[in-house]
Formats: sequence, C-alpha cells, structure tokens
Amino acid sequence: MTEKELLQKIQDSADSVNIPDSLSPDHIADQLSYADTHRSHHIFLFSKKEKAVEHMHRHPLIPAVYYRTAVVCILCIILTAAAWNSHTILPDENTSPLPDYSDTETVLDAAADTSGNTLQTEHIKQNAGSLYTIAKSEEEVYNILKNSADTMDKEILYSTRKDGATVESSVEDSVSNTYSSTNLQTQGVDEADRVKTDRHYIYTVTGSKILITDTTDGHLQTISSITPELEASDSLVEFYVDGSHLLLIVQHYDTSIQTSVDITESSTEDSIDPGFMPLTNDKDITSYSMETTSQTILYTYSISDPAQPVLEGTYTQDGNYYTSRKIDDILYLFTDQNLSSQISYISPKGEFIPCINDEKIPYNDIYLTDDGRNGLILSSVNLNHPDEIVDKLMILHNYVNIYVGNDRIYLYNSKYNDDSLSQTVTELAGFSMKNGILNAVSAASVNGEILDTFAINENQQCLRLLTTSYDNSGNPSNNLYIFDDKMKLTGSLTNIADGEEIYAARYFDNTAYFITYRNTDPLFVADLSDPSDPKILGSLEVTGFSEYLQLWDDQKLLGIGYETDPDSGVTKGLKMVMFDISDPMNLKVIDSIVLDNYIYSPALYDYKCVLADASANLIGFTMELKNTDSKYSFDYGLYSWENNHFTKKLNVNLTDHTAYENLRGMYINDHFYLADFHQIISFDRTTDYQKTDELLLK
Repeated sequence: MTEKELLQKIQDSADSVNIPDSLSPDHIADQLSYADTHRSHHIFLFSKKEKAVEHMHRHPLIPAVYYRTAVVCILCIILTAAAWNSHTILPDENTSPLPDYSDTETVLDAAADTSGNTLQTEHIKQNAGSLYTIAKSEEEVYNILKNSADTMDKEILYSTRKDGATVESSVEDSVSNTYSSTNLQTQGVDEADRVKTDRHYIYTVTGSKILITDTTDGHLQTISSITPELEASDSLVEFYVDGSHLLLIVQHYDTSIQTSVDITESSTEDSIDPGFMPLTNDKDITSYSMETTSQTILYTYSISDPAQPVLEGTYTQDGNYYTSRKIDDILYLFTDQNLSSQISYISPKGEFIPCINDEKIPYNDIYLTDDGRNGLILSSVNLNHPDEIVDKLMILHNYVNIYVGNDRIYLYNSKYNDDSLSQTVTELAGFSMKNGILNAVSAASVNGEILDTFAINENQQCLRLLTTSYDNSGNPSNNLYIFDDKMKLTGSLTNIADGEEIYAARYFDNTAYFITYRNTDPLFVADLSDPSDPKILGSLEVTGFSEYLQLWDDQKLLGIGYETDPDSGVTKGLKMVMFDISDPMNLKVIDSIVLDNYIYSPALYDYKCVLADASANLIGFTMELKNTDSKYSFDYGLYSWENNHFTKKLNVNLTDHTAYENLRGMYINDHFYLADFHQIISFDRTTDYQKTDELLLK
C-alpha cells in the first residue's frame, strides 16, 4: 500500500468516527500546551488484576517538534477512539512499566466499577516513622537478615506477657439478635474461631473436616461436612461464617533437604539445587539439614445451601498462621515466617522472600528494622474475589503483638531501654487499612509495657493505651497515653497506683476502666473526653482481682477473676463481681460471688471462651474444679443477672474428652448449646435448661 493510499485509508476511517469534544483537535492542542508548562505529569491505568498497565511521563517539547507531535497524537487518538467504539483496549500488562514508588507518599483507595467489581488503583507505601522503613532493594532485606542471623546468639530475646487480645466493648456489644456470636476483639471486626453458629446451624472443626449441624428446635443432626484435600501434615486452624460464605484457614507444612555450600572454582552457586542432596562426597558440600517451611491456605466455600458446600476460591500465603480479622467483605490475613534461619544456605537473589499466591512480595512492600529476623506477612482479600490479592506487605521484626481496630492495625512490642532489664519501652506502629489498602501511618514509643492486651484501644483513629513500667528496683507503676490520628502524643497520666500492675482493662467511648493489683483489687475509672488532659475520676478497692472486664450495660461493669486473701494474697477461688459505674466518682460493688474450689478458667486468658451477653442475660465459661480427693475436673457454669445478684442457671460436669480450652457456650432462640470438637449438647431455656439432645461428632 502506498503512502498516499495509507493516508486516504486513515482519513476514511477517521471520517466514520464520532469524536467526542474532549478528543477534538483543538482540545488536544490545548492539552499539549498545558503539558509544555507542567513537567512529569503521571497517568496510571490499572486492570482488574490490580497491576499497573500504563505509566506515561510527559515532558516539554521543543517548538520544532511540537506541531508534528500534535498531528501524530491527533491521528493516534482518532484511531484509538475508533477501536474503543468496537471494543475496550487494555494496554499490555507484560510490557508496561511499573510506577516509581520512591518519590511519593500518596495513597489512593480502591474503587468500584459499575459492575460492582473491585478496581485496584495504585497506592504507594510510606514509612512507619523511623520504626519501620520501606526496603530499597531485595539485597537490603537480605543484608539485615544475614546480620540478624549472625548476631542471634548474642542477643537477649524478649516477649511480652500475652493475656489474650484487646476487647473493645459497649452497650451495643450485647447481641441483639436471637443467637450468640463469637466474642470479638473489636465490635465490627469479626474473628475466626473453631466453633460458630449462624442462627440455624452450628459449625465445628472436627479432625480434618468442618461439620455442619442443624439445630432446629434444639434437635441436632449433622447435614454435611467440608473436607478439603489435605496433605499428611496439614491441619484445620479456624474459620469464619459470613452469610453465604465459610472461610476456612488451613496450616500447611513442607519439608525438604537443604545444603550449605562452599563455592570453589569447580562449582558455582547456580549449579547447586537446594532441594537435592547428592550421594557423592562432593568437596563443595559442607553440610545439609532438614528444613520445614510453612504456608497458610484460605479456602472460601459457598454455603448458600449448607447441605452442599461448594469451593469458590483458594488463596495461599507463606508463613505460620498468626491471626486474622474480617471487616465487611475484606479479610486480613497475618502469617509469620522465620527468615534469618534460611540465610545460611541461600544467596541474596530473593529466594528468601515469602510469596502470596506463589508471587514473591516486592521489595517496596517490605518494611525493615535494623535487626529483624522474622517476617510478619499481612495481606487483604475481598470475599467477592477469594483467590485474588487486594494488597500486601511484610514487616521484619523479632517479636510483635497485633491489635486491629475499626480503622487501623497497630503493631507493638516491648524493648529494653538502655540495657536495663527493669526499664522497658513499648514501640508502636500504625497502619491504615481502608478498603483493604494497607499503608503505614506513623510510629511512636511509650514508657512501660502492655501487660494485658485489653489495655490498647482505638477510638476514631485515636489510640489509647495503658502500660506498666518499673523503676531500677523493679517496683511497678502505671501509665495512660493518648495519641491523635497521626500518632502524636496528646495527653498522658503517669505513676498511677505505685507498687501495682495492670491486670485488666476496658474502654467504653471516652472512659477507661482498669484493674491494678498487689493484694487487693483497685478498679480505676479515667475520663478521656479531653485527649490533652485525661483525668482519674475515681477508684474502688475490693479483695481479689479481675483478669477480665466487660461492660454489661452503661451502668454496670462485669469482672471475672480470682478471690484472694488480702493479707497473704493466697487464691481462694474464681470470682465474679458486678460493679456499679453509674457514678464514676462513687464506684460500688453491687454483688460478687466466689466459686469455691474452682482454681482456673480459660476464660480469663482467652476472651473467646466467655459468653457474656446482657441481651440474653447469660454469663458462661468453663471452670476447673479441685475436688476433695485432690483430683481435678472441669465444669461449665452458666449464670444470669437477676435482682442485682448472680444466679446460677446451669452447671454441667464435663467429660474427660471435652476440649476445655475450646468449649463454647452459645444460644439460638430458646435453646442453649455447649459445643466443642467432640460433641454438641442442647438445653431448653424455657424448661429450666433441661437437656434436649446430645450429638457425638465424628
């Protein structure tokens, strides 16, 4: 085809196109003129798979080239418009350059197209203050891990006391529906468990499957099971039930032989297969070891018809399962992997970088510390696309706790201060998570350590926390800190209850309640309404101490813990107490009950074991009993609050095969249920809790 014929064909094609005003030659000329005075304007287009597919840099054009370029651009736009009329054109994902993450801290949120699918716009990770900084290369990550591995034996490893997780409660905490739900860390932030109900069915992890049991009228019948394809080392961890979806979390392990190699002239590092152990005495091979790697798998099932569950998606993430949270349709999955242990037999080529859905985490999604040896991996998944990544990041660390609020994720850990074993500081970093998009906010540190994770709380993006610090003689005192949405300290109280430690806490709106203890149990109430000037409003001393607090209503606070001798501190038994908090300046005990000879309850350290529901007027938990013959057994106690007193409703002697730490008490309409891995028992609440049915799970 001649040049003249080609131009005529272009003209004929252009004449047939209805060009919008925004693409007219005059408008394009104006835009090119605009580009002449604005340098480095970036345009990002993204596909549904959330990868960058175009990154165009415009630069000033010299006059000699300007108009010829304008003509070419107009012709290209005309042809593109013609193609657009017939079908959508997406740029080539494999050849388009990725955006530069180094010069910007902009965060763009996920959007939705007209079909309701998630469209991922680009977002740029930013540093978490100086605590966690974005990696500049995989080599930088490798060098930090290598240094940590070399110095591991010289360091003191430290971890804080773990008493469960933070629970934020309010009057609305009480379940208003006709069935109970999992006791949550933060209302609106769902959590996985091993036993759940959705009003009609009870779901239980039993061995290598999940059983779905119909509970109609308190009669129990298993109608189906979910049995994923597992390898010998795999195990079911826990799951979510969310309307028509069930999300199952599985722990997977893979073991291989790894070699440590000395590189000589006769061999190269690339020639060694790290998964193969040769039988010859090759002088380059110095040692080998069995190496086990871990992977967490998320299976999403449709349970629209509970009798026939259907697998909808599979999602994989390297590392041991740490925890997870779900907010609306977004699941946040946390895994942890030891990385420095691999450094001895791999090179800095990225093989040590964990993967999500078999894709290596990019270095600019990795946050570094100077001496981190573990990788905390966090990703987000949209339940409507259960096999796709919304966002991801990894944080190098030595040890870290996690608190998830409604708006942000907070990582915190205790660190020795100035090499003094008695003085510690708590380091904190906040990460935003809007619509599944993850990014650092900032970081901070405070004196003392968080002894009870009920003591950290987020309210409208402001962080409140209670710590216990120690002087050089080891004497404790306590502190309250408040940070704004940028993690800047706005107010604090220090030296609270000298000589005592914080054992339990609970926040309700702008009020904090916390228990300190030596031989007696002071309950403190603090007003946080002015973040710059928090105040202690009142306190109340009672014998014993509470390990768990929960708002019963806006007038009362429930405490579960131990009764002790005020002189010797010797434990007498478990104790429940109901505090009157209607007047913070005049706190009172309405009623208390000592459960003699009961010496322990998992409810004190795992809030998921507690049923405390004011709407159903039920308080239940498992208790360990020391019998007169010095033998031990477990009971489940169920109580109500009637006429300002605790009233026992049910006491069940549990069998030896009961999974005490995982037993859940729950109710559905007029029936109460006890369920664990092995059995479900139903009781009729309308007939003084007479047993209705019992089902052994197989």
